[in-house]
Amino acid sequence: MGKRRKERVVIISPKARAAVDEYLAVRTDPSPALFIGFQRGMVGTVENRLTPGGAGWICDQVARRLCVECWHPHQLRHTSGPPSRRSSEIRDSLRSCSATAGWGR
Repeated sequence: MGKRRKERVVIISPKARAAVDEYLAVRTDPSPALFIGFQRGMVGTVENRLTPGGAGWICDQVARRLCVECWHPHQLRHTSGPPSRRSSEIRDSLRSCSATAGWGR
């Protein structure tokens, strides 16, 4: 579930899918969440989910280890992941338009 409890579809590569499957195969907790947190009292429960604050804390720790300053998780929103089918449709459409207009020659 995403923002406002709306279900989201996420397109991932076969390699990413294999990594998720491998991760889920070794987990022993009862939580249905893909990413779990480590808050006291929640570990080992069905309700255990990684919170936005928990994700931020993890990112802060990784940034510190890598000596990266002024970094936050939202920066990943527009910089990671494979191009979607829609973006390739837009790109192909633009190529078609530029070829029709004679710009691609």
